[in-house]
Amino acid sequence: MNKLTIGWTTVPTKEVGLDIARGLINANLVACVHVEGPFTALFNWNGELEQAEEYKLVVKFGSGNEEAIEKWLKSHHPYELPQWYVMTTDHTSKEYLKWATKTGLKT
Repeated sequence: MNKLTIGWTTVPTKEVGLDIARGLINANLVACVHVEGPFTALFNWNGELEQAEEYKLVVKFGSGNEEAIEKWLKSHHPYELPQWYVMTTDHTSKEYLKWATKTGLKT
């Protein structure tokens, strides 16, 4: 049985987040994307402490699309090293799972 998978990435602006969200949905790779923020990120980049305002994209899709989404993000994301990690849910309501895997599953 297919499972709901949730992935996360971050972007520098809300507009970039909306563009990426639309692109992923239009490519039929995902069912839904939440654009959250802004928030402040602190991170080490090339040995320097950096601080930036960012937006988080919460990406929902059927399991099996992780690598296709990662490939798409690498070619459309503005960051040199875009964050991309995923988790598969242990339980999702049957109705929501049916919708999410029907609309966002390429496999």
